[in-house]
Amino acid sequence: NITRKDEKYVFSIVMKRQTYECPECHSSHVNIKANKSKKLVGAQFNNCPSIYMIHFKRLCCRDCGSSFYDHVPLADETTKIARVTQLHILEDLKPFNSVFASVARKYDISTTKVISLFDENVQVKRHPLPRILLIDEFYFQRHSQQKYAFVMMNFENKVIVDIIKSRWQNVLSDYFYSIDAEKGKGEKREKEKVEFVCSDLYEPYRSIIATYFKNATYLVDHFHVVKLVNDQLNNTRKREMRKHSYARQSKEYRLLKFRYKLLMQYGPTVDIETYRFDSILGCHCVNKTVLDEILSISDDIKAFYDVKEAFMALDAIDEKSAAEHDLEKELDEIIKRFHQ
Repeated sequence: NITRKDEKYVFSIVMKRQTYECPECHSSHVNIKANKSKKLVGAQFNNCPSIYMIHFKRLCCRDCGSSFYDHVPLADETTKIARVTQLHILEDLKPFNSVFASVARKYDISTTKVISLFDENVQVKRHPLPRILLIDEFYFQRHSQQKYAFVMMNFENKVIVDIIKSRWQNVLSDYFYSIDAEKGKGEKREKEKVEFVCSDLYEPYRSIIATYFKNATYLVDHFHVVKLVNDQLNNTRKREMRKHSYARQSKEYRLLKFRYKLLMQYGPTVDIETYRFDSILGCHCVNKTVLDEILSISDDIKAFYDVKEAFMALDAIDEKSAAEHDLEKELDEIIKRFHQ
């Protein structure tokens, strides 16, 4: 029987009476003790969720006294989702852009159930380690003890190599140790094929790379180097700003507090054409004029800004013009200036 209730279709299914056999002693002398029912999550019907209400029997063997239930072929005894529904859910999760929550809404079940079903049935194999390996973390969930998951990607084809549940050093160490663990002495080890590993400045990553990728060159991600330089410049700016905190309405204090973003910009990108009225300077001027006023406040800020600009200029050199520069020597000079 099929009925519709609360935007769902309810299929009432009665198991056909048959000759029963005891699973313990295989006797056919079986009595019906009670009628039972079980609710299962059904497949979609007419673009609506559905429920299978299965009516079956509790049976008792007259010979050995054992009790058992009528066989329900639509689902296992321990699950509340029909087998056909499980297949539909897994099929809906195949597209790379599918989301657990949207699939859960489609079948009117919890997102947790969909995730559990996926974890039980899908085991994604790790891709081979690439020549250029990118590693990073992403925020997973705030209620978990391990809030950040670890991800590895192939730089050349942009394919995710693997995702690991935690970025903790002991977890990563066990993971990378297990790779090549069963290789023979003469065989080429997979980790030895990795030529470059790129990550941020997170200390456990540096330790892992040094331990397990001894043949690879360690690359620091461009974004994090630039951020580190800008953070140090910003610390210098704050230190100078505190020196003028006794006069918070002064031009120096207000420029350092409200116009500091110009310090973080790469010099050639600072606007030198558009005139706007600046309330702190009290006149119409371009951003370059405001920047020059900030740099005139402190020799420390000016010195740090100049070395930051030298680094950004080095970082902006493209592959075509790299041959015209002695990059290693120029970088060493910039590092010396940073120390100073």
